[in-house]
Amino acid sequence: EKGLTPRFILLTHGHFDHVGGVKVLLNQFPGLPVYVHPADTKLTPQLSRGLFWTDFYEDGDELVMDGITFRVLHTPGHTPGSVCLQAGDVLLTGDMDSDTETLLIDSYDLPDIEMLMVGHHGSRYATSTELLEAVTPEIAVISVGSNSYGHPTDAALYRLSDEDISVYRTDLQGNIHITVN
Repeated sequence: EKGLTPRFILLTHGHFDHVGGVKVLLNQFPGLPVYVHPADTKLTPQLSRGLFWTDFYEDGDELVMDGITFRVLHTPGHTPGSVCLQAGDVLLTGDMDSDTETLLIDSYDLPDIEMLMVGHHGSRYATSTELLEAVTPEIAVISVGSNSYGHPTDAALYRLSDEDISVYRTDLQGNIHITVN
């Protein structure tokens, strides 16, 4: 977006739909630090090909970048592949499914949040009612584009609506700029 310059890239996991644009960003903004879970550089060849990692994050880390503290929430029994990140009143759930969300709720003292990055692009298997009731977001952002999976699903949208959460979608509204104070 015009006028915005990214200061870092933090990847929740190595699926191509989450990392496919990294090379484009690095071409446009050379030297941008890229943070990734170490397992993703081994498990996802398309992620590793031609990229050089600036730093790695581990389970339980607190990363401070540009004055924002990201808490890495990795649940027991959940393989590296989609960690959850909390930054103040914001929760980023990557591609967590409802079973992993239950582990997250059971493993961490989660705060009430202002904004939730909806899990797995609005899949019917993510962003459970239990998670929504545990963190009580006011705003939900769904990062999704044209896809053959039907994301976001009606089931996910109904859960958000039932909890009276305002929904913003990249497929309908384009880039969504969130300012964190």
